[in-house]
This record gives sequence, structure tokens and C-alpha cells, in this order.
Amino acid sequence: MVVAGTHSKLPLTWEDDRVLMAKRIAALMEMHKVHPSLVINLDQTGANLVPSSGWTYEKKGSAAVAAIGVEDKRQITAVIASSLRGDLLPLQLIFAGKTDRCHPPVTAASVAARVHLTHSDNHWSSQQTMKEWLEEVLEPYRTLSINQHRLNSDACSLPTRTKTSWMSVSPFHPTLAEAAESASRLLPLDTCSTASR
Repeated sequence: MVVAGTHSKLPLTWEDDRVLMAKRIAALMEMHKVHPSLVINLDQTGANLVPSSGWTYEKKGSAAVAAIGVEDKRQITAVIASSLRGDLLPLQLIFAGKTDRCHPPVTAASVAARVHLTHSDNHWSSQQTMKEWLEEVLEPYRTLSINQHRLNSDACSLPTRTKTSWMSVSPFHPTLAEAAESASRLLPLDTCSTASR
């Protein structure tokens, strides 16, 4: 038995949109001399706290088939990001709650992986959690990339430069659009210099 989920549909123009997006990124990289390690793509996804499978087994002809975990809808949000160069940035996990007590215990593995744990009232991304992502995930990665590739110390990451850049990462995601507006106030364009390649 297969339990169906919801799937997003691609717009009919997705192939053209993909080409235009690549051209916009290339143009911004060239105009601002942005190093490929500083072009960041991010996405957010809900992750079930109790994983469940779409498959279950029962004797043929059974009147009732139990599916464990299907009704459990508790989730966290995972913010996943990578650079154009192929680097994976540390994961941000957003839990539902009002204080740090809703976070799981910190383990050696989570510290080694530099996982950033945070929370919001409903586990969804917010301007506050995106601000934390900028400060706790993107900025340390940016500093590491600058040192590793010997870039100017104030080189910018493409998504933090302008509202347009953030929105181009996920143009249909309202939380990112809101975060973009905040990011443009937090990291104004005039604070960044051109990165050397």
C-alpha cells in the first residue's frame, strides 16, 4: 500500500526560468566580481519528527491495515544551503517552541557538523530565524571562504547583497522575500567591496 503525499508542480516555463536565473546569477557575479564559493542557494523544507513510510505490510485480505506514524504531523524546518562551488553550509534546524528548552540535547556530532539549532512559535522560518541564519551560518562560512580563497576581507555573498538576489534564490517563497528585505537592512550593499578572483 502506498500513502500518497503532496507534490509541487513546476510552472510550464520552468526551463526558460532556469536559463534566465543562470544568466542573472552570471551577470551579478561578473558585475560584482563574486567568487563562486560566495553564491549561495538555500531552501527550506519541513521534516517529520517521526518518520513514516509510504509502505506497510499486512496479511493479504486483512480488513484493517495499521500504518505507524502516519497521523503524527509534528515537524521541524530544515534550512539547507550550498554554494555554487559545491560546498554544503551548516544545517539550520528550526523547532517549535518559545525557548531553547524545545531544542534537542547538543551532541558531539551536532557540534562537529556545526548544526545551528533555533526555534519559532510554529517551527516555520521567520525574519528572526533568517537573521540568525545570516549571523550563525552564512557569515562564518563567508569568512572561511574569504580566507580559503584569499578574497578581499569584505567580499559579499551574492544572496546578501540585494533584495533581488535573495528573491532570485526562491522567488515564490514569501518568508525569504521578507528575510531579503531584512537582510538588505542588515547588510547594506555599500558595506561590501568587490571580491578578487
